Amino acid sequence: MKHEVDIVHRLFMAASIRRNISMKDYGKPDRISHLFDQAAQEIIKLRVQKENTICQKIKKFFQNLI
Repeated sequence: MKHEVDIVHRLFMAASIRRNISMKDYGKPDRISHLFDQAAQEIIKLRVQKENTICQKIKKFFQNLI
């Protein structure tokens, strides 16, 4: 899980850096920084879905034991 957190953090940081440079140099947002943000958000969304699926499977497992 730590590796996933690191990549999300790195994507957000890369987006922030590119955005700051682009705004300073060109006065408009950078398209790649937007893609970095979207990728990080998608990773977070998929991680939450994965955790929810695992929790549901565990819940079903224990319900079947009763």
